[in-house]
Amino acid sequence: MENLYITIYDLIIFLLGLLLGNWLAIGRDKRKEFNQIADDIYLNLYKEKKALESSNNIPRGPDYDSLETLKRRSSFLKKRALLKVVQEYKKAKSSKKRYDSANQPISYETPEVLIESIEKLIKKIERK
Repeated sequence: MENLYITIYDLIIFLLGLLLGNWLAIGRDKRKEFNQIADDIYLNLYKEKKALESSNNIPRGPDYDSLETLKRRSSFLKKRALLKVVQEYKKAKSSKKRYDSANQPISYETPEVLIESIEKLIKKIERK
């Protein structure tokens, strides 16, 4: 009878170990997906920031589809803060541009606002 209790106890511990291992593996996969997307977005943001600081022209930053995918891959607890920063970035990106004679945007009137929003976004997408 005593061996039966040890076997049931061992079986329960084994099943709990399987569940915990599976839960940790899923978390690791989610972090990996987030980091892959965040790395691409980081590079685009970094290039955009450097272009704004050096020449005040309109560089190409990350596309909005990548930002939406990043929001989907972020954790439940950090999603709201990331959403706020992404909206701030989009707002700064779409505001106050200078245009040339062909009505094409050539620079920002206040690139400091966009640079500040880029820096905030970079802080939110750090590797996990």
